[in-house]
Amino acid sequence: MRQHGYPEARERQGGPPPALAERFRGPQTTNGLVTVTDAEAEIIHFGPNVARVKVLVLDNDAVIRLARVGGSLGSPITVPAGAEWDEAAACEALRASNAVAGAVARIQVEGYFL
Repeated sequence: MRQHGYPEARERQGGPPPALAERFRGPQTTNGLVTVTDAEAEIIHFGPNVARVKVLVLDNDAVIRLARVGGSLGSPITVPAGAEWDEAAACEALRASNAVAGAVARIQVEGYFL
């Protein structure tokens, strides 16, 4: 029994339109801390549309390098333990290793899209 002049609420079928969902894409993360060792390794692969990267480093210093679109690697960046590095940089992936041989660093990475 309706007591107002409006139609009953309906469920939207299938969610938002695909173009809208892609436009407002949420950040891509490592879903927690990742352990990095002496060997440089790719920690996360974003794809071509990432606009900003944020890295949180715990325990020991870490060395990160951004892989640009096309495969070229950027300069090494040392991020001290307990610090956060945030840069507006277009990149496709992030590679990391620990700065001190034998030490183990833990990092968390977030990539934000346009």
